[in-house]
Amino acid sequence: MLLHRACCLGFSGAMLLLTAQAFSADNPDVAKLMTANSAFDAALSKRDLAALDVIWAQDDRVSAFHPPSKATIVGWSAVRRSWEGAFGNFPEISVEMKNPHIRIAGNMALVTGTETFRGKRSNGEVVEFLAPTTNVYEKRGEQWVLVHHHAGRAPQ
Repeated sequence: MLLHRACCLGFSGAMLLLTAQAFSADNPDVAKLMTANSAFDAALSKRDLAALDVIWAQDDRVSAFHPPSKATIVGWSAVRRSWEGAFGNFPEISVEMKNPHIRIAGNMALVTGTETFRGKRSNGEVVEFLAPTTNVYEKRGEQWVLVHHHAGRAPQ
């Protein structure tokens, strides 16, 4: 019980810190994060794996959880394969997050919002849904790189 309480306090404290560290849109890091997050959506929409290679940190600690995921995908190789699979399932994709909310704490940042996903499967079936999304970025040098992506399908 004590361990559970300590974990919860730690998480709550971290969330308070992230909330307290929000910056205005004229902050250079906010602008860089907006650009990075837009580049991520553009790479997905273009089905561009080479662009994802630039946007993501490429180490064993990165992770992703997609709407159809049953477990967290861990490590750059597995995350990259998950995008290859998504692109194989959807020859046409459009992803857009309007009005993202950005919270920065030191060299970490959360970008949260709702993505609009539109895709067309190989058989012509059109899939469209809203996906509440959290993207976690880490600042390495002067670049913000994606270290975690979590998107879930909103109830319809």
